[in-house]
Amino acid sequence: MVQLELTCTIVGEGRAFDVKVDDRWKATKLQEAIQTKNKNDLGKVDAKDLQLYLAKKDGIWLTSAGAASVALGGDETLHGFEKMDPTLFIKNPKYFGANFQPGEGEVHVLVVVLKSPAGGVTAAATMTEEIPGAKRQRTEAAVDRTTSLNGRLVPIIEMAQQLNPETRLTVGSWLDIPLTNLGRFDTGLFVRKEYWDLHKMIKQRLESNDKIYRVLVVGSPGIGKSVFGVFLLLVLMVEKKDVAYRVFGQVAPYYFSWNGTKYEISRTPAAGKRYEGLFDGDDTGGALDSFLFLHAYVFASPRTTNYNHFVKEGCFKVCMNPWTKTECQQLADALHLDDEDQDEWLRRYNLVGGNPRFLFSTAETLDSLVERVKGDVPHDIEDLKRMIHLFKQELLDFNSLLNLYRRDDDPSSAYLVYSSLAVEAIVSERYGIDSADEIYSLLGTPESTLQGKRNGEISAARPCHAQVLREST
Repeated sequence: MVQLELTCTIVGEGRAFDVKVDDRWKATKLQEAIQTKNKNDLGKVDAKDLQLYLAKKDGIWLTSAGAASVALGGDETLHGFEKMDPTLFIKNPKYFGANFQPGEGEVHVLVVVLKSPAGGVTAAATMTEEIPGAKRQRTEAAVDRTTSLNGRLVPIIEMAQQLNPETRLTVGSWLDIPLTNLGRFDTGLFVRKEYWDLHKMIKQRLESNDKIYRVLVVGSPGIGKSVFGVFLLLVLMVEKKDVAYRVFGQVAPYYFSWNGTKYEISRTPAAGKRYEGLFDGDDTGGALDSFLFLHAYVFASPRTTNYNHFVKEGCFKVCMNPWTKTECQQLADALHLDDEDQDEWLRRYNLVGGNPRFLFSTAETLDSLVERVKGDVPHDIEDLKRMIHLFKQELLDFNSLLNLYRRDDDPSSAYLVYSSLAVEAIVSERYGIDSADEIYSLLGTPESTLQGKRNGEISAARPCHAQVLREST
């Protein structure tokens, strides 16, 4: 006898829960275990009125998001799923077999609650009737919060519906993003040429190879991956696509479902729809559901290593290019920054090569640099220790620093900037860099880490001005 822990979901509710069963039990015992586990909600439902289905499609267990999207047919059956026979053992090879091992994030059993013969009361209706007054108020408050949340997302939909990609999303244009829950846009969204280049590259790859259904977009912290995600959201909504968008730091995405005339917003997918999934952040959880998403995009740091399941099949990986001085100048001009302070753009946006971890004047000493490092604590203490160690080794003029100027014809004050290795720019001409291969060698970084699918070249630069690794399509 082997005890199994199965994850179940009641169809129409989306809530996942676990039940422990013995593999020698028949499915009738599983019905009873589910009813007992949910006695507060299913106390008036007979266990025999629970229909059980294997939560499996094409031999693959559903994720929680996939299970939440399953809808009941008008005949109270689940089409496309195998119904479990109450008289068969759980360890039957048709069901879980003798060697079943549950995996993380899987749902194994879909539960359908039949209407009660005594009055046609569903489990959902029973649950609503039994909610005490105080709890009912909390439930209604939660609904109100959801309505309020959707209201805050409406402006982004209205903006997308009014956009003309030919004019409003042109390279160098500036969009005043309405305040939403999709992230921080303190001043707006600047449309980089890089966004359209990546969009074109990804679209061509997806159209030419139908086996690719995942896209991993990596880049230095602050380079604009989150902004690129919102840019894609706008483009897809202009095209009237069904889109799911997960905000950085959140667990579940928002679902934007096109009904033919307008978008509807929800925290759960609409029945029968498949979405273009946009996931901001290093966590690939939820992005693995190939049944729910036509394509899944993850925007993440290149240092993250938890992509094994996401990239092992059907995945196209692209690396976002660093900002050029020309783009920074365009941004400064678009914002009408004060010309009297030519370095304001650098202090305010820190965009070259992504968001520099540390920014300081060339006049600072090593001790003051170390103090500044301590003041700008990275993501965790181990990262901080590595950075302190780097600076104490006095490797300040090696491959981790950029010498930045605002203009070639009228240089402003010089700054040294540390930025992430994946988009490192090399500035000192004494290294004699003539090709991308020499950059890879100097950085000690495999070509694929930077961008294996794009041809690398070095942009021309005057002596003492930044030489930036440019990767063009």
